[in-house]
Amino acid sequence: MLKVCICITKYNYFNILRLNFYNISAKDRKECNCQMFQKRMEEMFDDMKETMLQDNKLLRDQLRICMEAVVDMKVVVNKWNRHIAEETVLTAKFPLSSVEEVECLNAEINNDNRECYVKTMKSLFRPAGVVKNLKEILTDAVVQEYNIDGIHGKKSLRSLENFYSTLIESIPVSDDFEPAEKQLRKAIQLQKNRINKAKSVHKNKNKSEHDMNIDI
Repeated sequence: MLKVCICITKYNYFNILRLNFYNISAKDRKECNCQMFQKRMEEMFDDMKETMLQDNKLLRDQLRICMEAVVDMKVVVNKWNRHIAEETVLTAKFPLSSVEEVECLNAEINNDNRECYVKTMKSLFRPAGVVKNLKEILTDAVVQEYNIDGIHGKKSLRSLENFYSTLIESIPVSDDFEPAEKQLRKAIQLQKNRINKAKSVHKNKNKSEHDMNIDI
């Protein structure tokens, strides 16, 4: 009886008997000696240890997966931030306000940055499309210097191969599925019409003011 009490006291110290002693059958408690009791405790301890090792492995695997996800997310965020920064820089180049700026941009566009320019121009055309928003790419002063084919004494946009192909690619499909070049021709003509109309209104206003001054 003393031996059993000593054994119990020993394993109470490790807080194992408190958790597992009652899992031992009544027959085992009645018939066990220290060696049997110790063996049972060690078996239970080994089972607990194995369970803890399995849990730890599961936690490590889950942690590894989480860390890999964080790394992947960081890569995506950094890529997105670079994209936003590039688009912000490119957006600042528009609208092009002179022939020199158009020619300079044509020289800058290459296979490495072409996609960025396409995305930037697409964003500038939203939401109304090229017909109404060509002015976001080319100012009135530039539009008056160019047409697509370079006829009637104008400069040719088509001759600026890098800029022109990028511009055409950035034009979204219209509701009636018009080709991009047809939309661009219409956009140039409408912008020129607005310019001429504004000039006409300004001229008539000046004429009216002049006639009023004469009358006075």
